Amino acid sequence: MPDDPACTVLLHDQGITSIMALRAKYAGEANSHRNILQGVKTCGAVVHPAFRSFPDFLRLVGPKPTSRATLDRIHYHDPAYAPGKVRWADKTTQNRNKGDSLFFTCPNTGRSYTASQLAAKQGVSPTAILKRRSQGWTDGEIIAGKRAALVAVVPSKGVTE
Repeated sequence: MPDDPACTVLLHDQGITSIMALRAKYAGEANSHRNILQGVKTCGAVVHPAFRSFPDFLRLVGPKPTSRATLDRIHYHDPAYAPGKVRWADKTTQNRNKGDSLFFTCPNTGRSYTASQLAAKQGVSPTAILKRRSQGWTDGEIIAGKRAALVAVVPSKGVTE
């Protein structure tokens, strides 16, 4: 990140401005910082000491890549906001990283997919993907987008029971 031009500008901004001016220039980042600190009081979030001050938080996480990006814990079930455990993410990424996301794992590769990913890949709605699960489709069938052919067992002629 030190070679990143945005990082150079950010470091320059931190060296010459007051915290209030820094918060004003990076208002979206400041709101996210304020929200994680509030989460300690209301939701039991854990905030790493390096994230307690806004300038340090901004230096470690960096500026938002887009105005619509929000702070996302990389591992949803880990309550810690800490260096290396958070990222700026778009809405789609955040929706995939929720506690209620259902994952489908390919039996051949071990790769996992969400219903939204498979729906986009197959040109159907996420509801259609979830319905297949409720109809008893296997993960492999859901990922392939089609049911495996059922083979009927027909006794051959001349065989008696």
